[in-house]
Amino acid sequence: IQTYGLIEDTTEADYERGMGVNFKGHVWMCKYAVPALRARGGGAIVCTSSVQALATQQTVAIYAASKAATLTLVKAISMDHAHEGIRINAVLPGSVDTPLLRGAAESLNPGHADEVIATWGKTHPIGRVIKPEEVAKLVLFLCSDDAKVITGASYVIDGGLMAKIPVILPD
Repeated sequence: IQTYGLIEDTTEADYERGMGVNFKGHVWMCKYAVPALRARGGGAIVCTSSVQALATQQTVAIYAASKAATLTLVKAISMDHAHEGIRINAVLPGSVDTPLLRGAAESLNPGHADEVIATWGKTHPIGRVIKPEEVAKLVLFLCSDDAKVITGASYVIDGGLMAKIPVILPD
């Protein structure tokens, strides 16, 4: 979840909800997944972070912090369980066409979410936002035997967004 606002306007409830869903959800999922994976001889966990763990927009401090915390959790847990054949990785999407993104777009321009999302897509070098199934394919790869040696890693899947320097040069 992503709540917008300045840090001085953040309530304890905003903090608890943002960290609870975005970070603590991963903590508890890993707590229960690791023993189950150990019992079956190994496996993979993929946590969802965000490019906002690396660089952030304005007014999303708790969201960005929760996504950065997830990256550190992935690294730490992966070191604890790699010897058991349990792999933990993270995906860091850019803007993905999800209900969360559509809700934000709708709140900015009611009735015109598609137009807002198309505008946001133009900020990505690929010229559009990412489709959920594109992220899912990366997750499936990280869970596959083809990724047996990958653990403690984070994969940016953002249509080139993080590679772009936001400078407008003259034609």
